[in-house]
Amino acid sequence: NRNLFSVDTFHLVLPKIVVSLVLFVFFVTQIQLYSSSPQTLAEMGYTLSRYAREVFAQLTVVSVIIMILLYNEGSNSRWSRRLTYVLLAQVFFLVLMALKSVSDYSNSWGLTEKRLWGFTGIFWIIPVLSMYSYSYYKRLENQVFVRGVILFSAATLILVNLVNFDYLIYHFKKSTT
Repeated sequence: NRNLFSVDTFHLVLPKIVVSLVLFVFFVTQIQLYSSSPQTLAEMGYTLSRYAREVFAQLTVVSVIIMILLYNEGSNSRWSRRLTYVLLAQVFFLVLMALKSVSDYSNSWGLTEKRLWGFTGIFWIIPVLSMYSYSYYKRLENQVFVRGVILFSAATLILVNLVNFDYLIYHFKKSTT
């Protein structure tokens, strides 16, 4: 029994290849959008709000799909391991682009509870990805990774309650919308 969510009988090498190639094409086609200034976005017909919502939503969904794919991979072949490292690098890139999206929007329009939850999600996923990368590289049991995620998640929720989003919004960067 590998883990609760595993698909032990199905090796996911082919889906990993397809997702990796699709992500590469996605990066190439979307890089102009992700690296655009507000002026360029306006020329492309995007508002900063539409851009932030679309980019953050796309990147979050894709990152979750990749993490599910990686977590459930059962193969230890050389190609499978290489593809896992490629996908992990791609997910880190996606998360950094999501961080840029929520940062740009917050810098322009201030903080809101949704934007702070966006930051929280990003600052939660980066250590989770790091824990997964480490446990995968060291070939640790999945239970070690799951325990780490549970403990880190609990610590994150406690920290969110201690920080107090309303206080942050009021004292640091009030929303202007």
